[in-house]
Amino acid sequence: MVLEEYEDNEAKIAVSGVDERLMAKTGLPEKVVYAAMEREDDRSYLEYGVSLRCGWLTEQGKARLAELRLPQPNLSGRAASNEITRSNGVQKPDEKKGG
Repeated sequence: MVLEEYEDNEAKIAVSGVDERLMAKTGLPEKVVYAAMEREDDRSYLEYGVSLRCGWLTEQGKARLAELRLPQPNLSGRAASNEITRSNGVQKPDEKKGG
């Protein structure tokens, strides 16, 4: 989420600072939002001049954001709930024959 807000900053879509937008979206207090922003900066995902709230994504940050947007594999080893229901012979009420 933090990286996405910085992407909006870079695209000049945003009017307010990244911190204000994150607080509005998440309902989290300022100190928590700044800790998240500082964490992403520590990971070299952000660059900024005078203020962290007006920064932009580094190439590493853009790559990480692209990685986060990829579909995540199902690591639980379980199929989707519809597949489980159909494969174990249980029918949903609307699938029952004759009723």
